[in-house]
Amino acid sequence: MGEYFTDEERAPWTLKELQDDYDLIGAGERLQDMWTRGLFIKPPEGIIQRIIWTAGVLLELAFSITTTPIAIALFLMEESVQTIGMGAFFLNTARAYNILDEYLDVYEGFLDVTTRLSQTLAFLNPVTGGATQIYMYTAKSNLKAMRYANDKRLADELAKAENRDKLKEEAEKYGTLALRSSPSNAEIWINGKNTELLTPETFKKLEKGKYRIELRKYSAQREEWDIFAFEVYIVPGKKKEVMVHIPKGVSGEGEEEGKTEEKTENKLPQWIKSEVRGDHAIDGDTFVTTDGEKIRLLGCDAPELGMPWADIAKAFLDSKTTDKKVEIKIQAQVPFDSYGRTLAVCYYRDENIAVALIAAGLARAFIAEDATYDPTRYLEAEKLARARKIGIWSE
Repeated sequence: MGEYFTDEERAPWTLKELQDDYDLIGAGERLQDMWTRGLFIKPPEGIIQRIIWTAGVLLELAFSITTTPIAIALFLMEESVQTIGMGAFFLNTARAYNILDEYLDVYEGFLDVTTRLSQTLAFLNPVTGGATQIYMYTAKSNLKAMRYANDKRLADELAKAENRDKLKEEAEKYGTLALRSSPSNAEIWINGKNTELLTPETFKKLEKGKYRIELRKYSAQREEWDIFAFEVYIVPGKKKEVMVHIPKGVSGEGEEEGKTEEKTENKLPQWIKSEVRGDHAIDGDTFVTTDGEKIRLLGCDAPELGMPWADIAKAFLDSKTTDKKVEIKIQAQVPFDSYGRTLAVCYYRDENIAVALIAAGLARAFIAEDATYDPTRYLEAEKLARARKIGIWSE
């Protein structure tokens, strides 16, 4: 092994001095001398030692030339893995979970290839290769964590989708009835059976059809039951909300027959108040709600389709009901007609639609014998339309 040069032995050789020297042999010797001085090591004096020393220098040079590209290759592999990992991160941030699942498959395959390649190169460059192996192990751990989280999310989404399908199937089969009453905490009887529930209450699984509802409220002061009975029609996939004001003095249990009749005669008309959204008008006095329920206006009779003014009456009703919120009051005792239509007094923005139709000369006043509403406004509206000779009264 050679000895280190002392500071005095280091000559400040420069490239300029070599260029000024025309002796090529001397220049070569000086260049060799500069190189050895740059290593700060003196070459050994003996021939054998010089050969060994030179072989060591050449081996070190060869090792440096070989390991540098390997280190660069390992570095590029790390950067590639990091870049693909960032892609997975961005997909996760964007909640593109379906694409992320396929992307992680590609990422996993790329990691397997780069890991095997880095293991091979690590033999030639143990230091850099070892660090790369640690990096690859960390990347695989992150991949497993992302895979687990994404699989869990996909499983949750699948469960939610199945639940949505189940709810949709139930919605297509069942309807919903929301009952409220004033006073509240009234017993709810459906089709003659006590549900053992009190208002307010919502029934979510009612099949299509008519239901007889009884709301019973016990008055401790009068020691009697107030009973309000009515019918509702349930449409699958739709929700019907009913608010009932239970009148006092309507007894159904434990009272004498004569006493019950006396109180029934003096009680106020029983109405079911609700709110619907119109879908389209069938004719001048009947429209269909978005729930599929047919509503027949009480108090008026518009011309049948094909008759004069029928189309105008229908258009008028469309303008008051289609895609609009309509408040309806249904007669509890006679909620439906012979065609299955709901009989109701209808209001749009506090305007009685039937009275408006009659006043415009597009319908006649029609008051049934069992009507529980005041016919005065309907009759006055018809009288006014007749006097003005408008609509059906113009001919």
